[in-house]
Amino acid sequence: MKGERRKNSVKRVYIVFTISMLILQLLYIGNVHANPEMKYRALLWSGGGVYIENREEVCKALRRWSNWKDAEIRAGGSDKEKLFYNIDEWLAKDCDEDDMTLLYLNAHGMEPPRKDLDPKDEPGDPKDDEYLETTKVNEWLRDDTLGPELKKIKGNIIVIVEACYAGGFAGDNSGWANITTEVTQDIGVTEGLSNRCEVLQSSYSIETSYKLETLTPPNYFTNKLLEGINQGEKKGADEKPIGNEDGNISVEEAIQYVGPEITTKDGKKQHPTWWDGDKTKEKVFLLPPFENVTYPTPPKNLLEPPSVGGIVVPVDKFGLLAPYIGLASTILVATVATAIYVKRVKPRKEKQ
Repeated sequence: MKGERRKNSVKRVYIVFTISMLILQLLYIGNVHANPEMKYRALLWSGGGVYIENREEVCKALRRWSNWKDAEIRAGGSDKEKLFYNIDEWLAKDCDEDDMTLLYLNAHGMEPPRKDLDPKDEPGDPKDDEYLETTKVNEWLRDDTLGPELKKIKGNIIVIVEACYAGGFAGDNSGWANITTEVTQDIGVTEGLSNRCEVLQSSYSIETSYKLETLTPPNYFTNKLLEGINQGEKKGADEKPIGNEDGNISVEEAIQYVGPEITTKDGKKQHPTWWDGDKTKEKVFLLPPFENVTYPTPPKNLLEPPSVGGIVVPVDKFGLLAPYIGLASTILVATVATAIYVKRVKPRKEKQ
């Protein structure tokens, strides 16, 4: 009888332990897939013939702030297909309304013909306003073609355009913009994107965006923008009278630090512009603590579109499998622990 009771006791221990572990693991899986934590992601893109130092320095500047330190940042030069693939298969996936996405665009800009081409621009603006040169010969990224891509991204969006004639992307003055209006019309909102999108542009739509090779980064606008960011908390863009010295840096503080006019070393001028439909609500995109590290984590490469006949799954496969691997490990540990216990009990039974 004692042996039978002990055997039943072992079974009960095994059953209770295994069920407990299963419940804990299922709760863990639920937490993994329902994590409400705000995500920060940045796509730093460059077209043909521009300085890659611009995007590299933007990445370093972001990494020095706590909210971007471990964020996923991808960078590279590409054609339009690859850029859109990264938006569709990365930025537009696994995101929600609380997330922050930064899109930095650095390319040669061209003042286009003042007429509207397919796809047609938004109502009230009968022309295309900006072309950015991609890495593909004779291919241009237009404001009208980027707008529909951005509408796929949930949450807050910051677009920084470093290019000649950059103001064509969102207009030289505050108001309805090509990129942002495309997004607004798609979701049926007529009040702009005050809670979703801001666009910072390096120059007016009719002027050059200048650079100086001895600067790091070489383009004046990006250089001035990062100067305000890299000084840290309660300094630079956060310092009074521009900032409020609360330790954070908002989009508004950053662009106001750059100012409405930049004068080059040889006296030329360019005029940065900023699109924001509702200036009553600031979007904070840099959060303390700030760490002035010399070599912060570099960005990842852009995702590669699938080749003809091939399939690419641009997801973190291990991240998806991790909860289930943990579950299997838990069951294995429970089984081994029970087997050891049974092995120790069996000799005692034989002695009896």
